[in-house]
Amino acid sequence: MRPSGRRTQNHYARVLTPQRYSEQIENPGKCMTTLLEILAEFREAARSNREMGDKFERLIANYLLTDPQYADRLAEVWLWSEWPDRSGMDVGIDLVARERGTGDYWAIQCKF
Repeated sequence: MRPSGRRTQNHYARVLTPQRYSEQIENPGKCMTTLLEILAEFREAARSNREMGDKFERLIANYLLTDPQYADRLAEVWLWSEWPDRSGMDVGIDLVARERGTGDYWAIQCKF
């Protein structure tokens, strides 16, 4: 049974790291956290929709960097606010990813 109450920032840092994701993939029977559990924790801990969306965007960025389907294809993934080539207004892009082989960029919109 999961304890009630708000989660700390450290809890989310532990859940969302690429290392934690990799450990769960390598040892699925050992402390596997499901996506539904993570999303429920986001809803419980977030003080606003904005905070919930920010946590979700970071989760997806880490997923893209660690899941074998995307990790081999993508060299880097940035939050829009952290992308070095960002200019102008926010146009609905949440993440930017750069392909490893071509250097092409992906504009990614995340929906919770």
